[in-house]
Amino acid sequence: MSREIGISAVLEFATVLAETIREMDDTGGKKSAAVRNAFFAECVKCGSRVTGEELLAAEDAPESEDAGANLKQLRLGHCVHQGCTATHYRLTFHRSIGLDWRAIFERMEKTAAAKRNAPRTQSNFINWLTARWRVAVGVGLLLFILLIRQWYLGGRIPLIHEPEKFRVDPLPPGQTEPNAPGVH
Repeated sequence: MSREIGISAVLEFATVLAETIREMDDTGGKKSAAVRNAFFAECVKCGSRVTGEELLAAEDAPESEDAGANLKQLRLGHCVHQGCTATHYRLTFHRSIGLDWRAIFERMEKTAAAKRNAPRTQSNFINWLTARWRVAVGVGLLLFILLIRQWYLGGRIPLIHEPEKFRVDPLPPGQTEPNAPGVH
């Protein structure tokens, strides 16, 4: 049995697979060991292989630790073979005693669906709140910049700029019309 997925999703798939196997393992770790040896990933373009053991080790080795070269390449979304421009890997699953891949995949789908439908966690709420504040600050900054521009160009700013008060000088006695410009 095999599946083809994007390179960027290979490690995510392996992580979900490891979680699912841990949940389903009622044999004291034997099922986890069997899974490590029962699948591998292969580049569809150059044929480079990554073992199941390496893929499942990605969960144990966070990005900051010194991971193997293959894991580093996969985390970057590149094929493990330098210079290969492939975008997909083929995951191949071997038959093994005690492993029912169809049941494992069904369980993985249920787990993924449950995660999608899970209520917001505290961290999601905080991220949402932070995003709203960033938008509010951005809008406020834009309005401030427009206000400064209006003031700089000499425009009237409502509620801030006082309206101009004009005074008219009365005509001297005996004059009925103001002097026209240039006429004395």
